[in-house]
Amino acid sequence: MKTNALGTRRQALTLLTSMLGSGFLASKAAAHGEEGVSIVPLFNQELAGHPEEQVSMTVVTYAPGKSSPPHRHHGPVFVYVIEGSVELQITGGPLTTVKAGETFYEPPGSIHEVSRNASKTEPAKLIAFIVGKTGTAVTSPVKE
Repeated sequence: MKTNALGTRRQALTLLTSMLGSGFLASKAAAHGEEGVSIVPLFNQELAGHPEEQVSMTVVTYAPGKSSPPHRHHGPVFVYVIEGSVELQITGGPLTTVKAGETFYEPPGSIHEVSRNASKTEPAKLIAFIVGKTGTAVTSPVKE
């Protein structure tokens, strides 16, 4: 049976979503973050051929109406929304609503001014792929 790239992605996301829903991956790392915001690291790996760089994969879950404080990532961030909708704003740019099945890009070093659940009644969940320097924190707080 031949599977196209879209079918393979759907299968992988379905498997990942079912694992997240079952708590399988949450058992790999303690959830932490602001009240109503769960941040669960899933994966951290040095990039082949670039030992000074790593990629991290993190699941962020927002309870209804919850948000993260302003922060920055020193490398590029690629976001895929799994469930619900999130509102994101980067360094003075437009406030953007990203819905389940959509993606978002955050340039290196930019300030993530707004990161919140767009709904007051439904949870939201995203996966963030973050590239950065090996051995450094993937997120830094921003003093207001």
